[in-house]
Amino acid sequence: MTQFKPFWVTLLLSVVFIKPVVSQESLSPYSRFGIGHISNGSQPVISSLGNAGAAFSDSATLNLSQPASLASLGAGLVILEAGFTGSVGQYSFKNQTGLGTTAGFGYLALAVPIVKNRWVTSFSLTPISSAAFALIDTLNYPGGVPVEVSSSASGGYSKLSFANALRLTKNFTIGVGLHYVFGRMDYNTQSRFPNDPNIRSSAITKTNWLNGLDYNAGIQHQIRFHRPFNWERDSIGRRTGKHIYKSADSLHLISGFCFSPTHNINGREGVLARSYLNNLQFLDTLYYSDQTKGTMVMPMNVALSFALKHSRDKWLVIAEAAYTDWNRFRKFGIQDSVRSSYSLSIGGQWHPRPESMYSSWQNYFQRIKYRAGFYYSDGYLKPQGTPLAEMGCSIGFGLPFSWKTYAGKKATHSINLSLSASQRGFLTDSQLKEQIIKASIAITFNDRWFHKRQYE
Repeated sequence: MTQFKPFWVTLLLSVVFIKPVVSQESLSPYSRFGIGHISNGSQPVISSLGNAGAAFSDSATLNLSQPASLASLGAGLVILEAGFTGSVGQYSFKNQTGLGTTAGFGYLALAVPIVKNRWVTSFSLTPISSAAFALIDTLNYPGGVPVEVSSSASGGYSKLSFANALRLTKNFTIGVGLHYVFGRMDYNTQSRFPNDPNIRSSAITKTNWLNGLDYNAGIQHQIRFHRPFNWERDSIGRRTGKHIYKSADSLHLISGFCFSPTHNINGREGVLARSYLNNLQFLDTLYYSDQTKGTMVMPMNVALSFALKHSRDKWLVIAEAAYTDWNRFRKFGIQDSVRSSYSLSIGGQWHPRPESMYSSWQNYFQRIKYRAGFYYSDGYLKPQGTPLAEMGCSIGFGLPFSWKTYAGKKATHSINLSLSASQRGFLTDSQLKEQIIKASIAITFNDRWFHKRQYE
């Protein structure tokens, strides 16, 4: 007979009906280009490794960036995870500096085993990108008349994902993720003549909606390097050259590959242009287009990663190279100020006492997972034709906690934290520099929902 635990039923129902919201991760003016500020590193575990995730796998940790890693989750283990993010940014241009803070929902994910040790499926709600900024600049109109131009944007895109992973052999897994992309971006531009109230000003509002499907796929392969631990011996104690069993302290080399093809996301675009006087009295509608159908061409992305780790998860080092073909990006027929780019990431994790995860009496600091990472990208944005390089570093911690569950058994859960610092652009006469410190937190519940009762 199968027992389904009411605690998890209640928790699941409470999170399924959370209203999807867009996580405003940045107030960067650069979010006006492309699809906005891309939400890399929403998961603290991957973020703290420098966003290197294609080769990362763990028996009790979700990795939403690599669908194939789902098959490495512990046998029969159900994982429910929710994340939140916040950031503080400094934006500098010429002799001006501004500060901004953000905070909000990060993501929600659930992984469930379908066939023990073979097939795992997951559902997740994650942000793709966001835009949130407001700028005011003063330019000279022909004839020396000053014009005040204000620009702003808000909104974002998210995806609801359904992923499946299969373990084909002991060391080889594959995974595919299907994503429903949705969301809305609003862009506003106003031109005003403050010194001449008789000149008509203009206001343009553009709204983009997305509503379509895309997918990605991934593979992971593991090579195990075992060291002999004990040997057979003959009657006088000499080794015969055959080992009885292998050392538990072995090394695992994991290679991972992720691929997301170029795909068209269906959408609509609305444009409203009006003229007004400085007292905001609207006079005429200059142009109006109500939700014209179109597509957004999303770029191809490939990532290749290698990880070397201790078989008992004492330590891990990981490196990743990724390429995104932004040259093929189109936003309702417009290429925008983007270019193809690459990124390099490296990270590491150290776990002093992995065997103490289930022992509350052990030194707690030895039960914590310590992480650090670094990444560099040559930048996919090129406003005014100038590429914007980006780099950052991060640290993170995995804090375990446990409580008794069904039948008095103990389940170990975790709180994962990450803190990253990044910089994009350099301070020049035509370029804005942004420096952002971002914090992420995720709460992970690991448990087995189904138990077979045993009778004596």
